[in-house]
Amino acid sequence: MIQLNPGQYKAVHCKDPKILCLAGAGTGKTFALLHRINRLIDEGASPDSILVLTFTNAAAKNMRDRFEGSKIPTFQTFHAFCYSLLAANRTLRKKLGYTELPKILSDAEYKLVINRAKLDSGVRLTTKQLSGQNLLSEKDKFAHQLFLKFLRRQMIKENLITFDTLCYDVCNLFVQNDPVIAEYKQQYKYVMCDEFQDTDKRQWDFIQSFKDAELFVVGDALQNLYTFRGSDSSIIKGLSTDPAWTTIKLTENYRSTHQICDFANNMSHYADDNYRIEITSPREGPAVITGDSADVDMYISQYLTTKQLTAVLARTNKEVSNIRSKYSQYFENYEKYLRLCYAVDVYKSCENPEFAVTFLANFLPANEYTEFLRQYSACPTMTMSQFLALFTNPNIEKFSQEIINMQIALDGVSSYPMELMVLSEFYGLNYDDMFDVNIGINTADDVMHALSTLALKYKDSTDLLYVGTIHSSKGLEYDNVILYNVDSPSFLLNSEDNLNLYYVGITRAKNNLCVLRG
Repeated sequence: MIQLNPGQYKAVHCKDPKILCLAGAGTGKTFALLHRINRLIDEGASPDSILVLTFTNAAAKNMRDRFEGSKIPTFQTFHAFCYSLLAANRTLRKKLGYTELPKILSDAEYKLVINRAKLDSGVRLTTKQLSGQNLLSEKDKFAHQLFLKFLRRQMIKENLITFDTLCYDVCNLFVQNDPVIAEYKQQYKYVMCDEFQDTDKRQWDFIQSFKDAELFVVGDALQNLYTFRGSDSSIIKGLSTDPAWTTIKLTENYRSTHQICDFANNMSHYADDNYRIEITSPREGPAVITGDSADVDMYISQYLTTKQLTAVLARTNKEVSNIRSKYSQYFENYEKYLRLCYAVDVYKSCENPEFAVTFLANFLPANEYTEFLRQYSACPTMTMSQFLALFTNPNIEKFSQEIINMQIALDGVSSYPMELMVLSEFYGLNYDDMFDVNIGINTADDVMHALSTLALKYKDSTDLLYVGTIHSSKGLEYDNVILYNVDSPSFLLNSEDNLNLYYVGITRAKNNLCVLRG
C-alpha cells in the first residue's frame, strides 16, 4: 500500500484542470509526480497522452527509470522534445524552412557562423551590438534586423540551427496554434512540468498553449538558480496567486532533521508567503553549527570521522579547487562510490549494446544531445563504436572505457556467480561482500542487484567527501553539509539569486549542517 502524506495525496488525486504544486526541498515531488501519472493511467489515460517536461537529461532519465509500467509516457527536456518533433515530422521541418533535419550548432560553431555572416552581409555593427548588449540607434536597429534575416537565410541554406532557435521556433508553432502541430495538441491530454521555477517565458507560453489538456506544474521559487540562463521565477510566483490555478503545497521533508528545516525556514522569510514553503520534519538531529571559514579544515576532519558522505559547498569554482586539492584522497573515495553507483548501468550496457548508446548519450551537453537524437533517428541500430566516433567528453570517455574493460573482463565467463566474482575483482572489492545481500545469483538482474547493494554498503563504510559549487549540488543530498564562505565578498547575501543559492545549499543536508561565514 502506497503511503502518501496529505499534501502528496492531494497532488496525486486532485482533478482540477490547472494545478501548481509548490514542493519544498526534500518533500518527495518526483514520488508524487510519478504516482499522479500512475493514477491517471489506472483510470484509463493512455501513456501516449502524457507529456512530462523537465530541464536536464539526467532528470528525465531518473523519472523514466523510476516509472513502473510497461509503456512509458514521454519524459523529455524541452529541447529534446522540440528536436524530436523536428526529427519525426517532415511537414514541421518544412514549416521552419528546412528540407532535411538540421544540425544543432555548438556555441563555438555559432560564433563562427555569425562572424562569417557579418563579413558576407557587409554589416558594420560590433559584436556587442549584434548580441544586443549595447543600445542601438534607429539606424542600427534597422541594420540589426537586416543582419538577423540574412543570418537566418544562411543557416537554413546550410541546414544549421541553434538550440535556442530550435526551441523558440517549435514552441512558437504551439503558441500560434499552427495546423502543423494540431496532432500533438490532440495527443497530449496531460502536460506536466518538473522544476517549473526554471521555465522561461517562451516555455511557459508553450505549456499554456495546451488549452484542452490538464496542466500540472511542480516547483519551488526558492530553488530558482538559473536567472543568468533566462529562467523567470516570476511565472511560478504569479501562479501562486492566480485564482484560475489550484495551489498545493508539499511541506513534509523526508531528507533533513527538523533543526535543518527550522534553519532553512528562518532564513527564507525574504520570500513571499504565497509561494514560500515552510518545511517540516519529525526527525531529531544536532543543532546547526555556525562558524568561521578559517576553521573549515577542523570541520571537514570532524565530519569525516562520522563515516558519512560529507559535502563542502562553495559559491565559486576557485574556492572548490582550493579545498579539493587539500582533500584529494577523500574526494577520490567519493568518485569510487559514484563509479559503483554507475556499475549497474555499465554492466547493463555489456548485456545490452543498445542500452550502452542511450546510457552514454545522457552525458552529452544539451546541444550535442539533440545532435545525437538526429543521428539516432537516422540510425536506430547505432553501435557504441559509431557513437564514440561522433561524440566524446571526459564522462563519455570514462564510462565507455569502463564498458569496454568490463566486456573484456566478462568475455568467456560462463555463469552469473562467476560474473559477480569477476566484477568484484574488476572493482577491487571483497568477493565475499557480494553475498551479504542473501540472494541467489541466477540472472543478470541478480548481478545488478548485488552491485547496487554493495555500492550502498561502500557508501556507509568509507570516508567520503564531495567538494563542489552549490549550483552543482542542485537536486542532490548529503549526510553532512559544510557551506563555505557564506556572506563573504564572493557570496554576499544581498540578492534574491544568492539567497536562493544559500537556501539550496542548506537544504542539501540530511543530518548535519555547518554554515561557515567568510
